Amino acid sequence: QVAKLGPGSFRSATVGRPLPGLPTMACRGYCTRHCCGWFFLYILWCWFCEFTALWSRFAKQPEWVCDGQPLPANQSGVKVLVAGFAKTGTRTTSKTLHKIGVTNAWHSEDFGMFLWQNHVDTYFLSRNGNSYMRLPANPNFLNPGTLDRDVLADTSSEDLADAVSRCRVGALCFDGLEGLFWRVYEVSPGAKVVMLNWRTFAEWRHSLEKFGPEAFFELMTLATMVSGANALPWHALFLPLSERLSGQRISTIMKQGGPPILQSYDPWVGLMHAAFGNRRVVSRWFSGLAVHPGTEQEYHDFYNKVKAVVPKEDLLEWDLRTARYEDICSFLSIDPCPVSGKLAKATNNFGFTLDYLVTAFIGLSFWVIVHRWNWRILRIIRWLIWGRRQGGERKKVD
Repeated sequence: QVAKLGPGSFRSATVGRPLPGLPTMACRGYCTRHCCGWFFLYILWCWFCEFTALWSRFAKQPEWVCDGQPLPANQSGVKVLVAGFAKTGTRTTSKTLHKIGVTNAWHSEDFGMFLWQNHVDTYFLSRNGNSYMRLPANPNFLNPGTLDRDVLADTSSEDLADAVSRCRVGALCFDGLEGLFWRVYEVSPGAKVVMLNWRTFAEWRHSLEKFGPEAFFELMTLATMVSGANALPWHALFLPLSERLSGQRISTIMKQGGPPILQSYDPWVGLMHAAFGNRRVVSRWFSGLAVHPGTEQEYHDFYNKVKAVVPKEDLLEWDLRTARYEDICSFLSIDPCPVSGKLAKATNNFGFTLDYLVTAFIGLSFWVIVHRWNWRILRIIRWLIWGRRQGGERKKVD
């Protein structure tokens, strides 16, 4: 009877109740495999949409362009540049500059979020007839590329300085975007440079290799949590609704260039970061501007060039193991220094989660609900495509 009724009909045709023993067990096993299989496909779909920014091609993206008054030609307005690779203390330095009062102390993540993705989109839209469908795919860890490097090479110094100055950037770290350092330095006359060369090449390499798997685990964990925002085109609803409820907070922050997401992360900013973080931030690390020294000579060549080009009075070689807030205040002529003592070390892994627990809790609760709605909607779509067709085939057989 089970063979005749099919896998979904484990009931006796004569008495109308479950068949004893084996059919009930078979039903449970079938349902478990069936549900787990669809759940796995759902996670894969979420990851695909998250890392490819699929729905960004079907709708006009928010016009979050900094609206500050531009400075004269070739002047970015940046007061402090931080020369250092990933795992040399760039996050700690960025937070330190914010604490001592530097306005819009950007980390590289802020550069992607507030400025660079807008610049890349504008660059290609002006060349493809303003078609979002024809925008190039943003690189990711599975498909790295040279998108940002190519755009930067075709961007004039005047345009770069104009874009940065409109965002009122006070300081900028180049973690993951080291190839951008000299272009920004050239349009930042009088800028101070904080150089993070305190680690030896061997120490830096060991720290980077240890951090790699941890960063990948964090990336995939957070991508799974927040990918509900990108599994379906929710942006069309989320953004207008959040703007209305927050009093235009998101667009105000984005147009002012701050406060940076690394320094201020309320639930509204968390919503925006979750929805656009992979496209605007993570993809930047795989787009050709990151510098990865493969040898000790390459590692030291970068810092030696900084020493050779930057005037001594504008250069601070900073050792974070012994650094104090008073040191950088003195270097930047900030008196009195608003903070004193040894530096507070920034959180490396799951920083946005651990440093902003309330935002993380609200965000997690919200994204669980979104995932639930995604699952229901996709189940309906699946039934419309496959369920009705299978039903029709059964009727033909009968």
